[in-house]
Amino acid sequence: MKDHLNALYEEIKDFSVSTGITIKIFGSDGNEIMSVGNCPECDLCRLAGCPQSDCVKTHKKAGEDTLRFGGKYVYLCPMGFVHASSPILTDNSEIVTASAGPVLIIDKTDYFNEYIRGRENLTEEQLAEINRILESIPMYTLEKVTAYSNMLYYLASYSSGKDPVKLLNSDAGEEDASTDLINLKNGLIDRTEYPLYKEKELIDVMSVGDRKNAQRLLNEILGYIFFATGGNIDIIRTRVAELIVQLSRAAALNGGVNRQKIMDISVEYMKTIWTMESIDDISSWMSRILSSFTQMVFSTKEIKHIDVIQKVVSYINSNYMNKISLDDIAKEGFLSSSYLSKLFKSEMKMNLSTYINNVRVEKSKLLLLDDSLSIMDVAMMVGFEEQSYFSKVFRNVTGVSPGKFRQLKGHI
Repeated sequence: MKDHLNALYEEIKDFSVSTGITIKIFGSDGNEIMSVGNCPECDLCRLAGCPQSDCVKTHKKAGEDTLRFGGKYVYLCPMGFVHASSPILTDNSEIVTASAGPVLIIDKTDYFNEYIRGRENLTEEQLAEINRILESIPMYTLEKVTAYSNMLYYLASYSSGKDPVKLLNSDAGEEDASTDLINLKNGLIDRTEYPLYKEKELIDVMSVGDRKNAQRLLNEILGYIFFATGGNIDIIRTRVAELIVQLSRAAALNGGVNRQKIMDISVEYMKTIWTMESIDDISSWMSRILSSFTQMVFSTKEIKHIDVIQKVVSYINSNYMNKISLDDIAKEGFLSSSYLSKLFKSEMKMNLSTYINNVRVEKSKLLLLDDSLSIMDVAMMVGFEEQSYFSKVFRNVTGVSPGKFRQLKGHI
C-alpha cells in the first residue's frame, strides 16, 4: 500500500498544482492520510473555533456518501466551504476518499455574515485574520465546481485502475433488494395489498434526487411484485413494465425531462424487459433504470445547491415521525438556520415547514387505510402532536379530511 500511496501523492500533487485547489486523502474513519497544497481552511476553522471532531465526522460521512451517490459527490463542510470527493481503491482493496477543496460558491461578504460574524469570543484581530484567510480561498461558479469534480473522478478512476462506480456500487441496490425479498417471503413485510402509495412516494423522492430512499422504496415495491405474483415471470415483467410507465410519466410531467427523450428511453426499456428471465436480473436492471430517471429528473431542476437540498430532503424523509426543528436540519446541512430557510425556499419554491407537512401527509395516507389505527394514532405516527392540526394540514394538502380519505379507501 505504501508504494501505491507514494504514487497517489504524485498524482494528487499534479491535480492540486493544475487547479490551485488543495487536495486531501481521507481514510474510511474520516482522518487525513495525506494532503497536497496550502489549506487555508484549517487555519480559519481553528480561529473560528470549529472542533476538529466535526471535520473528521464530515469527511467520514462524505466518503460514505461518495460511494452511495455514484463516485462523484460535492459537499459542504461545517464551515460552509465546498469540497468535491471521489473514492479510490488502494492496492490492498482499502477504500480511501480523495477530497478537493475548499472553495466558495457564495460571495465572501455573505459568507462572513452567515458563518463568522455571529460567533462569540472572536477578537478584532481574529476577525481581521479570518478575513485575510478568506481572501486566499478561491471563488468558483457551480459550473467550475462540476468541472473539477469530474477531474477528481477521472483521477480516482485512474488511481484505482478501474471505474470506481462500477466496482463499488454495482451490487449495492441488489443486496438491499435481496434483504427485502427475504423479509417479504418470511412474512416480515405486509403483502396483502399492492403498495400504491409507495409508488407515489417513490416518484416524490425521485423528483428531488433522493437516491437512497428511492432505492429503498423500489426494493419494497419489487419485493411485493415478485412474491405476490407467485414467481410467474410473465406477470412480473408486465407489472414491472407498468412501473416503468409510471416512473417515465413522472419524469416527463413532474421532473421536466424532455418528453420525446423519455419516451425513446422508455421504449428501449420496454424492449429489454421481455428478454429477462430471472428475478435477480430484473431487480438489478430496475435499480439502474431508477438511478437513470432520478439523475435525469434532478439534473433538469434549477437547483444550485444540490448537495444541501439532498441532505435536507433525506433528513426529513428519515425523521418526519419525530419533532423536527429548523436548527436540527441546519446542522445536517452545515448551514445557519436563517440561511438554510432562505436557500430551501429559493430552491424548492416552498418553505421548509410546508415541505415537512407534505411529506407527513404522504406518509399518513397508507396508515389511514389501516382501520385498526385511530386518526389520532396516525397523526402521532407521522409527527403531528395534535389531531386537529393534522386534519387541517391533511385537508389543505389533499382537499379532503383524513376521515373522508379513509372512507373513500384513498380514492380521491
